[in-house]
Formats: sequence, structure tokens, C-alpha cells
Amino acid sequence: MDVERAAVVGTVALVAVTAVLSGPLVGGVDFTRAAHAPDAGAGTGTAEVSVESVPEVVVLERGDFGAGTYHMTAPDAVVRVGRVTGNPHLEYVIEIPALDYVEGRTVRLHDADGERLHLAVRPVELGPRIVTGESYDGTISIRLQSNRTRVIYEAPVRIEVIE
Repeated sequence: MDVERAAVVGTVALVAVTAVLSGPLVGGVDFTRAAHAPDAGAGTGTAEVSVESVPEVVVLERGDFGAGTYHMTAPDAVVRVGRVTGNPHLEYVIEIPALDYVEGRTVRLHDADGERLHLAVRPVELGPRIVTGESYDGTISIRLQSNRTRVIYEAPVRIEVIE
């Protein structure tokens, strides 16, 4: 047997053995476990979070170009993060009950120790059939997901609709 043929046969054999061992019938080798492992300790640990500012008004502004959709905009909420241990998360949530709408954003804090973070709303679009009022009552909340969930800030916010 020549070297070229032996290399091809060896490669085919290696692929076949790997496929059999990692397949559902044997299960001896699992190549997917590391790639799909959950974030170890996500939402655990501790952090000190102080709120520096939050928006007093959130705006739903009708978009241009005749689409009729409303775009949510608001100034950023600003928080200062310190004494981070583990992998805590911060949730920034705007809720508009009359529209049955909740907008949330999660920020991992493991690399934010000593940082000042700006929490922005996502560029959301709401349809004209949903937004029918001139203003709405909403709630802004900032929650720390650490060893337990703790509300850092929660207050009403006015939602203004601009045509």
C-alpha cells in the first residue's frame, strides 16, 4: 500500500470512528457540550449599583415616510456600578400597561466594576393601531439580578406621543 492511499484510508477511518462515537447510539464523545454550555453563574454574584439619572419622559414619535409606526426614544438612564463579584446582571425595563408593552434590556456587569453605564432603550417600533392615545402612564425599573433579584429603582414615567 502506498503512502497516499494509507493517508486517505486513515482519514476516512478517523472520521467514521469519530462519527460513531459521538453519535446518538454510543454517546461516548460529545463535541457540542462546551459550545452550548449555559453561562456559568449568570445572574449570580453581587454588585453595588447607584442610579444617577433616569428619563422623566419617554417619547413615542411617529416615523417619517408614511409608514405610520411610532419609534420609542428616551434619554439614557445612567448608573454607577461598583464592587462586582461573580456575574450579576442589570435589567432596564420600560413598561406601558395600556399598550400591553414591556421593553427590557439586560446588561452583564462582570466587566463593569467602577464603570458608569448608560442604559438606552432599544430602537422599537409600535404600529399605529396600537398607539391610539396622546399619552400613556408607564413605569421604569432597574433591577439587579444577583444571588437574588433586587429592585434598584422603580418609578412612574410619562409616555408622550408625538405625531
